[in-house]
Amino acid sequence: MVVEQSRGPKANTVRAFVSVTRDRARSYTSIADAMSDDELRAQVVATAWDELAAWRRRYEGLSEFAKVFGAIDKGMPRALSAARKGGRSTTRQARLGRAR
Repeated sequence: MVVEQSRGPKANTVRAFVSVTRDRARSYTSIADAMSDDELRAQVVATAWDELAAWRRRYEGLSEFAKVFGAIDKGMPRALSAARKGGRSTTRQARLGRAR
């Protein structure tokens, strides 16, 4: 679900819900709830890192994105970065952004 907020002449689209896992079951929760709970926030951030790493792999041959790739590599948790370079799936610790 997406909510559009209108402030001025240009509308701004904001994700309203994110997919999370609670008690081994996938469900959707509001962004506000996920960001206010440490465990759910860690899940959302880990998913974002995974999606960013996948995007980087998909377009790594495009020199036009070299600066973007540099910024991604600089900010990405080391364990996640190592897993990405090896083409392997990430460890839970790296996914949660705790390995630095």
